[in-house]
Amino acid sequence: MEALPLFNYRNPDGRLSVHRKEVVVGSEGITLSYIDLSGEGIPIVFLHGASGCAVQWEAQAERLAGLHRVLCVDMRGHGKSDKPATSYKTGDFMDDMVSWLETMGLHEFYLVGHSFGGYIATLLAVRFPERVKKLVLMNTTGNLRHLGVLPRTAASLPAPVLNAVHRAMPVLVSAPPHVTRLFMVQALAEWECWELYPRIDCPTLVTTGKWDAVAPPAHAMRIASSLKDARLEVFLFSRHMTMLERARPVAASLEAFFSGGGRKPLKLRTRETVKS
Repeated sequence: MEALPLFNYRNPDGRLSVHRKEVVVGSEGITLSYIDLSGEGIPIVFLHGASGCAVQWEAQAERLAGLHRVLCVDMRGHGKSDKPATSYKTGDFMDDMVSWLETMGLHEFYLVGHSFGGYIATLLAVRFPERVKKLVLMNTTGNLRHLGVLPRTAASLPAPVLNAVHRAMPVLVSAPPHVTRLFMVQALAEWECWELYPRIDCPTLVTTGKWDAVAPPAHAMRIASSLKDARLEVFLFSRHMTMLERARPVAASLEAFFSGGGRKPLKLRTRETVKS
């Protein structure tokens, strides 16, 4: 099999640091950091996955910013947002995001979620069908039962090991050890949304990598098949971090999806993207 591409995971600031902003949200007063690129079209909100960060969307944000306002959020415990030692349950992430959306005045928007961010994006799309106009579920799934004890095993690794990984790969693993431990046994353990996909009304693009073990193509197919209006794309020579491993093809796919018009039906299809 051809070697999978490498990507830059050592620069936590990226090229978009000048577009960083902060806002205090929720009853806890959590400060969320986000990247805000101005544009004229419908805003696009990007949500990263477990241990991820806003910088992971750099290539897609730069391509789409000319046509849309692009907002990439560091969720609680991740990137440059606050990292409290309290709670990382699904409800905490949802409360943060609902408060952030209200504070930003986002009443209609497109929503992109990667992995765990796809879980939160699914919950938001079901809760606010009148606000989420298009949805992208990237490398996500309905739950993590197929991974067995892996998440809890990762949470139980010694702090020096978790710290070393965090320092070595600040873009790929932006969450410090205390966040990782709580997040793995709280929010990830609560991840369950197979039954929610049929309730999503908006046009949805489902993507994954051909070699993704966390969100394999079979799971992506199951998600797309249960949606009312879906397109499925599988990217060749990509694992779980498709937006980094196939940055330009993913950006092109998002641009095509978001520029494709209103609520006309999208045919379910699989396309393997080979070119980088």
